[in-house]
Amino acid sequence: MRVSNNGKTTVIDGDEVVVARAASIDMNAPYWEYVGSDGELVRVDVSAHRTNMDVLSRLYQKAYASGRSEDAAGYVRHKARVLALLN
Repeated sequence: MRVSNNGKTTVIDGDEVVVARAASIDMNAPYWEYVGSDGELVRVDVSAHRTNMDVLSRLYQKAYASGRSEDAAGYVRHKARVLALLN
């Protein structure tokens, strides 16, 4: 994930792998769930997350490492919120 700013617009790129993973997910869902490796239900809900770059970075790292489309969807939704705030 790379962030750049030309003085007018903030761009976040270099995240194509994670963004592609979210392509199969319903982005209109309020949250996403999956069964984790420990058998527990994991809910991905970014609605209460603070809209900032630290949170975005953590979501990216989690989505990249997990390979889960649900985690990727959380990252993509939060990325849209951050870009809307910055631009």
